[in-house]
Amino acid sequence: MTLTLHFAKTPEYKNIIQKYIDALTEWRRMVELDIRPERITEFRKNAKKEILIEYNAYRDKKIDEARQQMETIEKRYKNTRSVYLDPQAEILRRQDFDLEFSAMEYNDIVDLLSDEKRDFTDYELKKINAHYRRDLKIQTLLDSQKLKRKEQYKNDPEYQKYFEEFQTLQAFRGIGLGMVYFPSDEDPKGYVTENLESILDSEQYAHSLSNQIQKVGQLIGNIPTMKDSNPTVFTKALPAKKMEFEEFDERIFEESPNYDITIRFKYLKERLDDTTTDRWDFTRDDYDAYQHYQYLEGRHEQKLKNDSSYKQRYMRAKNTIIEQKKEEAK
Repeated sequence: MTLTLHFAKTPEYKNIIQKYIDALTEWRRMVELDIRPERITEFRKNAKKEILIEYNAYRDKKIDEARQQMETIEKRYKNTRSVYLDPQAEILRRQDFDLEFSAMEYNDIVDLLSDEKRDFTDYELKKINAHYRRDLKIQTLLDSQKLKRKEQYKNDPEYQKYFEEFQTLQAFRGIGLGMVYFPSDEDPKGYVTENLESILDSEQYAHSLSNQIQKVGQLIGNIPTMKDSNPTVFTKALPAKKMEFEEFDERIFEESPNYDITIRFKYLKERLDDTTTDRWDFTRDDYDAYQHYQYLEGRHEQKLKNDSSYKQRYMRAKNTIIEQKKEEAK
């Protein structure tokens, strides 16, 4: 299973692991100076206790953050109403469904409601419900589709990110330093795990400490840098101004000297925004431009994964900018 492990890419997380390395370095120095074993044992136990306390506190904080973000996203969806940018088109869609529905037999309705890939509108579900109020089988299928519609927030890329984070952190809550995650682009899973606790639980020679210091140092070095978008660059006024951008405008790429995160936000909003609801209406009291940006980035990541043609064009444009920078640097 591939995990993104955002919590393990933060400077705070890396600092905790660095304290582990620092403790091993001091422990090795004490061994090399032939300091009394009882003093080394005391140092080792205290170091483990301090690192474990900080590590557990960080994990619990990230669990709370993930839970709060999931609740915020769920609430935003539940407080959302449908928006029809083209009421006439919506009327035509309803008429098409009415025509389709009128030609259906009972088994056709059952097959239609059994299609997990189909997303029904409230109008369609109400229409079917009105005709089959006393049919247990269809009511059961309707309940399933209503639940699916009610839980649309679970398909939100940001919700999925925090849900994965929450589950992962909860899974090793009682393990402590026995299984520490290290994100890695070099591993097919996207991460490796290391037991940092075992070496702290027994006496060690200087060379074994050196090996562990080197190993964990390399693991830290392999952790990808997490993009840290500054939420202060977004304001409620941003979505109000409409702009037209050409595909792969140079300013949307971080590699470009003309990169502008505000332009990237507007570019993604123009192409990937949710226009069917008012969830990201900037006039809402609970509107958060930074959360809006994170949502758009999540939609963009999904597009890169699911649309190979788009990904090729995007990467080609990105690589062109990188090559231009190299040429200019010569």
